[in-house]
Formats: sequence, C-alpha cells, structure tokens
Amino acid sequence: KPRIVLVGLLVQFIISVICLNQGVGTQFLLGCRNVVDTFSGFSDEGAKFVFGQNFADHFFAFKVMPTIIFMSTISYLLFYFGIMQKIVWFFALIMQKTMGLSGTESAVTAANIFLGQTEAPLFVKPYIDKMTRSELSVMMTGGFATVAGGVLIAYAGMGIDAGHLVVASLMSAPAAVVISKIMYPETATSGITQQIDFNIKAPDKSFFEAAVNGASQGLTMVMNILAMIIAFVALIALANYLLANTCATIMGLFGYQPTEPITLELIMSYIFAPLAYLMSVDSQEILGVGRLLAEKLTVTEFIAYLNLEKLYEAGSLSQRSKTIATYALCGFANFLSIAIQVGGIGSIAPSKKAEMAKIGLKTMIGGNLAAFMTACFASFWI
Repeated sequence: KPRIVLVGLLVQFIISVICLNQGVGTQFLLGCRNVVDTFSGFSDEGAKFVFGQNFADHFFAFKVMPTIIFMSTISYLLFYFGIMQKIVWFFALIMQKTMGLSGTESAVTAANIFLGQTEAPLFVKPYIDKMTRSELSVMMTGGFATVAGGVLIAYAGMGIDAGHLVVASLMSAPAAVVISKIMYPETATSGITQQIDFNIKAPDKSFFEAAVNGASQGLTMVMNILAMIIAFVALIALANYLLANTCATIMGLFGYQPTEPITLELIMSYIFAPLAYLMSVDSQEILGVGRLLAEKLTVTEFIAYLNLEKLYEAGSLSQRSKTIATYALCGFANFLSIAIQVGGIGSIAPSKKAEMAKIGLKTMIGGNLAAFMTACFASFWI
C-alpha cells in the first residue's frame, strides 16, 4: 500500500531531522550519551566488585558484557512494574495511526525498538497463531533491523556512539515495516482485531524475582555472545589460513606471489563495497565499510562493531564513515539470527514455525536493507 511506504519514509525522515540536526538533534544525542554513560557507570560498580579494580583491563569480557546483564535486569523490572508496556503502547499507537498497521504489527514493531528479537513477540504472543504471512514478515524484519537496549549499551561500551545507536534503532523500525510490506504485501484478511491488550502481566511474583530472572537471562545472553565470538573469530582465522596458503600455492605454480594475503575479509570487502558507496561513504573507505557489512551478515554485528572501532583507531576510517557504518550495522540481521528467531518465536507459536522458517532468509535480508536505508537518511546530516 502506498500509504505505508510513503508514511514510513516520511517518519524516517522526520526522526532524522529531529534527532540529527544541529539544534535539537545535538541535545538529543548528548542526552542519550549521558543516559548510557550513567547506566554503564552503575554496571561498572557491579563489575568492579566481582572482578576487581582492574576489571577494564579485560575490556570486552569484564567491561562490556556486564552491561548486558545489568540492562537485562532493568528491562525485567520495567516489565514487572508495567512501565515497558506503556512505552510500547505509546509508540505502537503512533505507528498504527500514521501507517495504518494492524494492532499486532504496530505492537511488535514498537516493542522491537526496545527489546530483543525473541522478547518483543511476547507482546503479541496470544495473536501469533492468527497472524498472516505479511504480519509475520513485519515481526521478523523488525527484529532483524533493530537492537535490544542492553545490547545497545554494550555496543556503546565498545566505543560506538550511544546517541547514534538510539537514533538508528528508532529509524529502523518504520524502515523495517516499509521493506517488509514491499516484500510481503498484505493479501489476506487478518483474523486479529485492531485493538491489542497491552496490560500484559509479568510472570514474576515480586520485585526480587524479576531482578533475579533478568540477571539470569542476561547471563545466558552473555555466555552465548562470548561463545559465538570465540567460535566465529577462530573459524575466520582458520578459513583465512587455509585460503591464504591455498591461493599462494596455486599462484606460486604460475610464478606469481600475492602482494597481500588473500582472506575472506578482502574478498567480502569487494562484494559489499557497492553498498557502502550507495550510503555515500567516501570512495577511499568503501572497502573497509564493505568488509564490515559482510561481517555483520555472516558473523554478527558484534564482531563488525569490534572491527569498526579498530579500523577507526587505526586511521582507516574517517569519523563520518564510522558514523554511517554505525547506522548500517545496527541490527540483528545475520544468518545466526534466523535460527534464533525461528527457534525462539517458534517455541511460543509452534503452528507458525514452518512458515517463519520459509520466510526467514528473505526477512533477514529485509532487516539489512532497513538498516542500510537508515544509514542513507543519516548520511544527509553527518
């Protein structure tokens, strides 16, 4: 429907104008950074107590990861007190009135701005079995295109600008709807009424139970992230070793020697460089950003953000290119997340698991396209 596409693009543009202009936008970005720094400071107190005064020496494991545990606890408490439900209701109402979305689409898209790709669908858990393919696509694409609050603060701890991360998640929500509706236009009649019950009660019986469950869930997430990064970084090193030596051997048979080792990163940087160019990244830096886009898709955005900071500190990327890449990388759109969504959401709606698996790859690509659209809008102002 033209209304969804046009209004979605307009909403993205309005958010970019408000949040990224030199007046109000500067104050908004500063406010986001201050809030994130404050919460990071609270997390640091816990990390310092457990790991000692020099906890930041092991920056990623003892500085960045504890913020995920702390923010998971905060999100559980917000849900317990009913605050998260009201925040999601407010954003869902805006999207429903402006873009003409169904109740489920607006609710889960709003929840995706703040929660993870498997937590946000809990807001529409009773309705998932009745959702059309188009509505399922919106739910999954939104999950791929945005990030959870706790993970967002972890990215900020790695040196990524917190203000731009918040804006990226806000802008990518309507972008995800636009892309999703182009990929899967609504052709069926939804069996769900426009009104969604947002008075969802937390399963926790007390404040302390909510805090404990939040911390436990955060720890599980941290362990998964650490295991994933260790495994993928090691696998990339193995693949690069085999690729570089094989190519050097073959080229040596013909009397040639490569000027630099041929690696996966080098190959992928050329494949994804055109996308970086379309986001208006400086021509001499498109290979570096192209490599990051490929890493996000294949080995998760955590590794891409780690390498983004390394490239910036090495002087290989300008501040502008780093900021554009921040928007393009902000989301869970990678191959691993397809399994996470199909498995996680499928566990609460088994009847839709096969259908979600069928559209998983396409919606993951849609999540990436939504993030790339957001990066294009952001590049107007930076």
